[in-house]
Amino acid sequence: SEVQAQGREEKAELKNTIAFLENENLLLQEQLSGVHAHQAEKIKAKDGKAYSSAVRMAVYQAVQHQCPVDHAGAIISDVVQSLTGKELDSIPCPSTVTNMVKELGTMADIQASEALLQGNNNSLSFDATELGGKHLNEIHASVKDADGRRSYYTLGLPQLPGGTTDDYVTHIKVSSQCLLGILLFMRFHYRIVLMM
Repeated sequence: SEVQAQGREEKAELKNTIAFLENENLLLQEQLSGVHAHQAEKIKAKDGKAYSSAVRMAVYQAVQHQCPVDHAGAIISDVVQSLTGKELDSIPCPSTVTNMVKELGTMADIQASEALLQGNNNSLSFDATELGGKHLNEIHASVKDADGRRSYYTLGLPQLPGGTTDDYVTHIKVSSQCLLGILLFMRFHYRIVLMM
């Protein structure tokens, strides 16, 4: 009977221990599901159909720092995952990254052409250099605004076939025609939009 009493006490202690451990297990499962839910949350990468300005800035920074276009989206996604523990809900593919960079170049061309039109006492110049066996020619404009402040714009930085006068003249003409085309398009487009 003493053995039975001791067995009942041990059984009661084991039941209490099991109940305590089951309760602890439930609490841990709740905490774990909360962690999984937190990790499952995704960061919104798009505003409507277009990527947000934060994602675009990350793309521009990646490309500016020589990240290959093919890897920019994956690298941005990995950095976001590492820093926040969350994933982006959408990752820009290489063609989207390329388009973003082209858009940035177009915006720079629009800005430069508008400044040239509005500026006083503008000047064009070019600077050529050889880099890695490639001949590069940069055309830049110095624009003086109505307040007398000077701004500087890069109008083109292409690789040229050679360093001849004809190459430079052709490059300056093509860059100028490109800017003029952008301005004409923008003026025409805005006029149509305003008429509607």
